[in-house]
Amino acid sequence: MTILISFIFYVFACVKLYSYICKKTNNEKIRVFSVIFLVLIGFGDNIIQLTTFYYLCHTQGGLRIYKTVENVEGYLDKNDSSGYINDFHLAESNYKFIEVEVEREQKEKDLFFEGEQQQVRLTNGKYRYYFVADGEPHCQYFHERKKNPKYSHYFKNFPEGYCMALKKIDSFRSLYAYQVYQINENLFPILRIRKATTQIWDIKTGEVLGSMTSFIYYGSWFFKAMHGLALIECPKCDPPSLHALLLHKVLKPINIKEGME
Repeated sequence: MTILISFIFYVFACVKLYSYICKKTNNEKIRVFSVIFLVLIGFGDNIIQLTTFYYLCHTQGGLRIYKTVENVEGYLDKNDSSGYINDFHLAESNYKFIEVEVEREQKEKDLFFEGEQQQVRLTNGKYRYYFVADGEPHCQYFHERKKNPKYSHYFKNFPEGYCMALKKIDSFRSLYAYQVYQINENLFPILRIRKATTQIWDIKTGEVLGSMTSFIYYGSWFFKAMHGLALIECPKCDPPSLHALLLHKVLKPINIKEGME
């Protein structure tokens, strides 16, 4: 509402000021310059910001696949460092395992459950969660979550007779790492533009196998008046997001029922 009132006031002030200029002079150049000046006061930042935004999108944005890998067993997920295990990622991904490294500021001694409505949270260290024949001791977390109606729909894609096991490990088996939607807020803060990047790379060599880059514009005062708090992202990332699609386009999963642990 404040932005809308400011916009109305701006239009009113421009009309009054231009009327005053027209009364004072008949010079066409001065009148044209006055119109340009008044427009730039209100919309100059928006013009510069959007021009830069779309230039970055069309020159640097988009999906880039440099190499694909077949029959990948699993990967290192660089996003799950807080200790909350997203088990549905394993169910939906068709990989045999996903590994994470928990790096929390506050260390705790044990894996714990905070009641039925809470996720398990892990202490610092390396972990692997993977498919295994049901009945394995490492499946405790899986069964605790499956009993909870709030989370049970996550498990509908799990293969029959298998569960998700979770264990702490000394070293990673993964050959590839995946980091999704990392936002750089310091790219062009004055222009109100952010950069979101998803990458997959070879852990041993550091070679980037694929990336997805998009730019986010969160608007000048005029943009917010017209669009509210909505953002513009380019390339447009409607579901299924290109950021999410990158993983399976680069790392082709092996059949999860082959060679279970």
